[in-house]
Amino acid sequence: MPRRSFLRSVWRTPFAVTLAIAFSLAAHAAEPITIGLSASLTGGLASSGKAILLAQQIWQEKIIGEGGLLGRPVQLIYYDDQSKPDTVPHLCQAY
Repeated sequence: MPRRSFLRSVWRTPFAVTLAIAFSLAAHAAEPITIGLSASLTGGLASSGKAILLAQQIWQEKIIGEGGLLGRPVQLIYYDDQSKPDTVPHLCQAY
């Protein structure tokens, strides 16, 4: 997988998940909305992965500060994919 395609998919995934959750009607008001992502925190793409994770954490703090999504807090769960695209499917199946 080319590096550019991989980076695009990493950026799009959290936002698509957020939209899907926001439109879900089965959510309970007291439970946090959990958003999972994989980021390259080690390996050749670590500098980009760390920037992506930092951006997501800033977004999380902003959303929580504004009252959350649908009035619920947001919880980020992230895993290091070690800059290896082959590890991403395994990480995504963990939940």
